[in-house]
Amino acid sequence: MTINEAIALAAEHTGENVGREEMIAWLSQIENTVVTEIAATHENDTSDKTVITDMTDGDRVLFAPDPYSILYVNYLIMKTDLALRDTTQYLNSSHAFSLSYADFADWYNRTYMPWGESRIKI
Repeated sequence: MTINEAIALAAEHTGENVGREEMIAWLSQIENTVVTEIAATHENDTSDKTVITDMTDGDRVLFAPDPYSILYVNYLIMKTDLALRDTTQYLNSSHAFSLSYADFADWYNRTYMPWGESRIKI
């Protein structure tokens, strides 16, 4: 999923209530969280695990692959609901985001070995 796709999908659910710059800032937050909390703790030679500072390229592909990339859309919806002070919608969207984030983390943990040594000595 690209930055533009995530913003467009979130806007379908929430409308154009929040500006593009704010959504890009939120995407940067969640992308860096995914990279530092999940990817950087695992062995995976195919990914760039550095903190992303430039999210201005709308065609940039986000780290989490499909079908787990829905976590970006859920995050944008959740942050929009929070910004609009819609408590009921925020509770629903935060739950949806938590589930999608956990699904991605679980998949990543199953797919890639974590960094570190075994604590069991034989």
